[in-house]
Amino acid sequence: MNTFKKSALKIAITSALLTGANFNLAAAEEASASEVERIQVTGSRIKRTDMEAASPVVTLTSVEMESRGFSSVQDVLDSLAQNTGGSMTGQSVHGFTPAASGVNLRGAGMGRSLTLIDGKRLMKYPKAAGGTDNFIDTANLPLAAVERIDVLTTGASAIYGSDAMGGVINIILKKDYDGVGLKLRTGDTFEGGRGQDNVALTVGSSSDKGNITFMIEYDQKEQLKATDRENFGIHTDLAFGDHPYNSYSSYGARIAGPGGYSLPEEECTAQGYKYWDNAPICGFDRSAWRDLLPEQDRLSTMVNYHYELNDNHEFYGRTDFTSSGSVTNIEPMAINDYKFQVDGNNLIVTVDPSLTAFNDLSTTFDKQTAFNGDFADLGDGNYEYRRRLKEYGNRITDASTKVFYSVFGLRGDVTDDIGYDFSYAFGRSELMTFNRGYASVGDFYNVLTADNGHSLLQPLSSSQVAESKYTGWSEAQSNISQFQFNLNGTAFELPAGDISWAAGVESTREWFFDFSDEERQRRGVLSTGGASGEGARDYWAVYGEVLVPVFESFSVTLAGRHDDFSDFGSHFSPQISAEYRPMEELLIRALWASTFRAPDMQRVYGDTSTGFSQITDPQGCTASGGTIDPNSPIPACNGELYITSLSGPNANLDPETGENWNVGFVYSGDNWSVTMDVWEVTIDDIVDTLTSQDIANSPDLYGNLITRDNTGVITFINQTAQNLANQTTAGVDTSFTYNFDMGNAGELRFKGDVSYLSKYDEQTTSEDPVIDNIEDASIPEWRSTASVGYNIDDFSTTLSVRYVGEMNGTNVEFFRDDASFEYPLTIDSLTTINWTASYNLPYYNSVIKVGVNNLTDEGPNADYTDTGWPHYPRSYHFPNGREWFMGLEAQF
Repeated sequence: MNTFKKSALKIAITSALLTGANFNLAAAEEASASEVERIQVTGSRIKRTDMEAASPVVTLTSVEMESRGFSSVQDVLDSLAQNTGGSMTGQSVHGFTPAASGVNLRGAGMGRSLTLIDGKRLMKYPKAAGGTDNFIDTANLPLAAVERIDVLTTGASAIYGSDAMGGVINIILKKDYDGVGLKLRTGDTFEGGRGQDNVALTVGSSSDKGNITFMIEYDQKEQLKATDRENFGIHTDLAFGDHPYNSYSSYGARIAGPGGYSLPEEECTAQGYKYWDNAPICGFDRSAWRDLLPEQDRLSTMVNYHYELNDNHEFYGRTDFTSSGSVTNIEPMAINDYKFQVDGNNLIVTVDPSLTAFNDLSTTFDKQTAFNGDFADLGDGNYEYRRRLKEYGNRITDASTKVFYSVFGLRGDVTDDIGYDFSYAFGRSELMTFNRGYASVGDFYNVLTADNGHSLLQPLSSSQVAESKYTGWSEAQSNISQFQFNLNGTAFELPAGDISWAAGVESTREWFFDFSDEERQRRGVLSTGGASGEGARDYWAVYGEVLVPVFESFSVTLAGRHDDFSDFGSHFSPQISAEYRPMEELLIRALWASTFRAPDMQRVYGDTSTGFSQITDPQGCTASGGTIDPNSPIPACNGELYITSLSGPNANLDPETGENWNVGFVYSGDNWSVTMDVWEVTIDDIVDTLTSQDIANSPDLYGNLITRDNTGVITFINQTAQNLANQTTAGVDTSFTYNFDMGNAGELRFKGDVSYLSKYDEQTTSEDPVIDNIEDASIPEWRSTASVGYNIDDFSTTLSVRYVGEMNGTNVEFFRDDASFEYPLTIDSLTTINWTASYNLPYYNSVIKVGVNNLTDEGPNADYTDTGWPHYPRSYHFPNGREWFMGLEAQF
């Protein structure tokens, strides 16, 4: 979207807000509460009158979400105290999943938390996180359509099947809207960057027989560049000032190898690079070219309808369509893909041997005169230019996503005691990306070796760039088709009450493809790789659930589900839970559940995926005559060795399996409630690919996966998916609510959630020692949210707090016993405060809202042990800074 359109939209929205346009907040809360009472409890297919059950559920209503200043579904999920492992957000600008988002409940991992809409399973994002892990994207869900979000904080494979290991997120959409509603919101940050605009229109019509509701929402977010956050000290590679891993990229302009050299300072700076005195070396400031968050825009539409055919049967359905786009900017290409061998007076130029499609390219020059004499004084050996090709500009990923989902069905009563729900759903998610700012390996080789060779210590001409530049593309699609038939009812009466039950069958087909252009697939594009893959799986399931009232105050629920997959076989998931109510105000609950997750389809059906990693190579560092040191000029020693990595599929993967247990209580009165739950999540046979750094750190164990050049430095690592790891997390969740009616003085509302992580153990493989991640990894033990709200007459205001506790640095284990490391080993806790206020206007059923998020302008806290940019935990901390917004809602 161009600047004029952005400005025009912001001006239009701001003007509307300032002129004003009375949506009654108390009425909205009352309507929301009554709607909650009519909706089936998440975590069970048995309809019941009690909202609290054996499975702990955290619920956030639309009114509550807006009162806390949230502007998107992902904002809501980011804030969850149970989001132990943090979120994948748009900050992952170098990742496989442009602008997509996901959560990591209980630290179980991306993709091990199931996301539903109105209880229906969704299709996966077309590209896997990290190129391997399927997940459901939460970035494109329109907040204006959401009535509430239920978060089941325990596993539920016996109810929902695969993926429900760390928890279940059930997004309940608004229904039965009558009239016309308009919502406008605009906002910006105080330091600039990441301005946001949102417009939503809802139209609904009801009759005695049914309702149809139409919603359309447009949302736009501006990019946030690293250079916009000088106030946080993350605008440059020298982030956070005094940082042990502050260094410019050594890929400024130099020749690496024995006796290699860099451009001198004056010429280095004249060409727009950064001379790094600490090395000394001609370097490059990557952050000056990077986004912290990409530019995004989204248009979402939804039609939700239901119609009573007669007193016992109802037809219902929903159709959604979302079109979204994002533009991500990162620094220009780093090049070291061409090898220069000095042999006497000969200079032999070849392409990196790992780029096998170009192994036949070889040109011999006179070293004295070729390449502007750059190699004339160098002795025999192997060399390479290392430079950022800034003439090609930013590497840009332009991604567009189209998501379609439709469900329709019949529901009603078979008899007075038995209800049914039969539905069919189809969903498709398409992703198209174009990658600019790249060069073809072959064409650049021709530019490099033309005439008597072009010195890469000198700039390239515009014609040379035009001759070799390359725009790549990829196209990916993910689909789901599912039939569901559910029955629920009561059986016979016991002395303590009726036995309730639910049963059903499902038939599902999922399929995907992921293709890159042919040049990228053969690794013919500098500094990027490509992947292809396609596959399909069919599975069916039969499940049942029965609630038995053993005594008047004690009941037991048994559930089981059998899933049968076309590619890896079948799995049975049992679950048992108990509820004890010694008094009306107190519920004591316990649950045990078996869980599983089918292998990611990209892990089973994907082709090999080529990527690039930045690592430290301890063995290669020693072979190069160096020691591990962030200021070393040797990339293998300073953490800036760029290597090629290859991830491959495994058609023989088994499902991941696990167990959950939960024990707790709910104690509540007329205007207050307190809950506490002790929980544990165990996952075995986790499908994993060892990271390039893990493999490099253990050459004795994984030497067969490593390729080195003739100097002993890693050039290539082969990664293969396997059922490798085991993980156990455990902790305690508590929550409280309290509403205090002060009569004519108004009403106060308090709410809080606290999650304490007491255990987070992992084994990379069954042969490896158990790792205490609380002790040795970057995981916060404490997370919490809290809010206090005040209502009087037409005015309402809320102050909400989000807290992420202190955590270890990424490489704390490496530095713990290093007496010379003079920096903190932990990352400071982060507390952010949001404030909102609203006022009901006396006309047009409207309410005006204002707010400031991150009231105290907190920025991300430094991880002094992290060698990689931006040196803070992007899964937990955000760079937005203080933000203001204002909004208007009107109903006609």
